[in-house]
Amino acid sequence: METSVEAAELLAPSPLETGSLDGDSASSATFDPMEEFSRRLQDILRTHGSAEPVATDNEAEKTPEEEETLRRCREDEEKRSDITNHFQETLVEIQAQIELHSGRNDKLRQENANLTDKLESLMSQYERREESLEKINKHHDLQHKLTEAKLQQANALLAEAEDKHKREKEYLLREAIDKTKKCFAMKEQELAMKKKLALYAQKFDEFQATLAKSNEIYVRFKQEMDNMTEKMKKVEKEANLWKTRFENCNKTLIDMIEERTEKGREYNLFVLKIQKLEKLCRALQEERKGLYDKIREVRQSSAGLPSKLANFTENAGVPEDAAMPDLEGLQELQEDDPLLTENIIRLRQEQAKLQEFAAALLAAPGDNEEQDEKKELGDEDDVIVSAIAQFQTRTDIKKGPASAPGQAEGREEKAEDPLVVLLKGEELQGTGTKPTDLVAPPEVEQSPTQVREEVQ
Repeated sequence: METSVEAAELLAPSPLETGSLDGDSASSATFDPMEEFSRRLQDILRTHGSAEPVATDNEAEKTPEEEETLRRCREDEEKRSDITNHFQETLVEIQAQIELHSGRNDKLRQENANLTDKLESLMSQYERREESLEKINKHHDLQHKLTEAKLQQANALLAEAEDKHKREKEYLLREAIDKTKKCFAMKEQELAMKKKLALYAQKFDEFQATLAKSNEIYVRFKQEMDNMTEKMKKVEKEANLWKTRFENCNKTLIDMIEERTEKGREYNLFVLKIQKLEKLCRALQEERKGLYDKIREVRQSSAGLPSKLANFTENAGVPEDAAMPDLEGLQELQEDDPLLTENIIRLRQEQAKLQEFAAALLAAPGDNEEQDEKKELGDEDDVIVSAIAQFQTRTDIKKGPASAPGQAEGREEKAEDPLVVLLKGEELQGTGTKPTDLVAPPEVEQSPTQVREEVQ
């Protein structure tokens, strides 16, 4: 129903257009936009009411063409609503401009009033100025009369000056005669002075000779000065050279100070690593004690100890120093089992090789520190842990068939001095060798891998 009404409304000629065309000539003189807008709205409402019955009759007989027209009508209606909105906005803008212009007119009116006041003040000033000009003219007339009187007085003074000039002229003529007489006397004096000049010329020649000698002395002095300047240049070059050396020394000193600070930081890191390595040593000692207990249990419980001990040390990855029981038990095992004696011999051979390897590392040059800086922290820790295990085995095997209390004291000394172990581990790292024959011991309360992770 609504669509048909809109279609009829759009198809019908717009009363706004017809009204605007007819009313242009009539209301061109007085055009009120609000009245025109209200009139057009009333026309739209009238056309809408007249088109309603037609839309109801044609609602049942819609065709695709009608739908197209309806769509166009909707579009036109939307455009019309946009136009009305735009028209309303323009009306609002016009009202704002009118208010703005009214404010400007008020300002101009105020300015005109101010200008009239200023003009009145200027007129009064002009009148006062004319009065002052009349007074000035009178004053000028008086001055003119005064100047005429002064001119007459000056003429009288000029006549007196001419008389005085004549008297001075006569006096000067007399003076000129006297001066001519003096001129003749001066010529006679000139002849006498020429004679004196010849005498002075001779003395000047003598002075020239002495001056030539002084020039020679000056040339020698100049040569000496040139030599001195060359020497000064050489000295300046040497001074610049020493200055550059001094600057280089300062730079090297600054670099050494920076290197010292870096070494201090590294020292702090090494102190932390030493503390962690002490924990690692304690964990390894606890491991070793546990392994000693296990070896005793295996020796007491099993008769086939040699094969089991070999499998335990090789396959389970127990370190050589942890796999060695106390010395009394080892002597008994050597008497009972020849295989165990072979293992001990093999361990002693490996210990001798490790001693040679450590001696070669200790005799290496000091350039390993630069290589140590380039290594990663993970490799450092692995090498340190392996070096600790190596030196523990070396010290245990080196003592050989010594007393068990001596072994315990050696273990305590190793646990109490981890700094030596750390330095040896760094030397091993500098050569780039990693001992691979040592394997972490089996299950303990705290494994070396866990302690190694703490060190990292």
